[in-house]
Amino acid sequence: MMDTKTGLKIAYRRKMPETLRTLSFAKEKHAGQYRKGDGSVPYIVQPLNMACHALEMGIYDDAVIVAALLHDVCEDCDIALDKLPVSETVRRAVSLLTFAVKDG
Repeated sequence: MMDTKTGLKIAYRRKMPETLRTLSFAKEKHAGQYRKGDGSVPYIVQPLNMACHALEMGIYDDAVIVAALLHDVCEDCDIALDKLPVSETVRRAVSLLTFAVKDG
């Protein structure tokens, strides 16, 4: 599997500015969160893995990679979609990936 450093190099070479900007935002918002289980794995590892898997599969669309990085930020970090520092395209993708309880 691709490591995060390699993923960042690809994002830089492929001119994926939103991915590069979003990485620090996602890391900041998931700070202090850990994966379920033994609790020793920082949560940010999971969205990073998703983004790296997508890159490894040849998916170089900036919006898709950003959506992978942010897919849990709204529901796990209590961040409103309109507060995400990303394009409307990414907001729409994240909204489709975010669990929301509907009224009724």
